[in-house]
Amino acid sequence: MIPVDPRRVPKLAEMPYGYRHLGYCQALLGHTVLRDLPEAKGEESDRLYLSHIAWLEGKGKDELDRMLKIKRA
Repeated sequence: MIPVDPRRVPKLAEMPYGYRHLGYCQALLGHTVLRDLPEAKGEESDRLYLSHIAWLEGKGKDELDRMLKIKRA
C-alpha cells in the first residue's frame, strides 16, 4: 500500500493507459517505467478474449486453435 494525499492529483496521463496506475506507483518508488510495453487492446487481444469465452462454452482444441490462429505440427 502506498499512502496518497487526496489533495494532490497524480499525473497519470504521462503513463501508458493500460498500466498507468501501476506505472505511477513504480515511478514514486524510483523505478524506471517502460513506456512501450504492450497493452491489452487490438485484434490479437480480442481473439484471445473470444477464445476464453469459447473455451468456457466447451469448444474443442481444434476450434480454439483456429480462433487463435495456432498451427500445430
